[in-house]
Amino acid sequence: AGAIPTGPVFWAATGPDLALLGSLPTLAALVTQPADPSGYLAAQAVTGLGALAAYAYRQKAR
Repeated sequence: AGAIPTGPVFWAATGPDLALLGSLPTLAALVTQPADPSGYLAAQAVTGLGALAAYAYRQKAR
């Protein structure tokens, strides 16, 4: 088995709006199940970094 990763849970609890936006490409890929998911992977990388930057900015502003 192994440890359960709690990072996504903590992220979702502290910034649900950012967590949702950062996860939309993954959700879309799971729903549509494309034959070639490379576009979704690239979109996930970009939105994940954007969500991380927004989260860091929000924490800095506090």
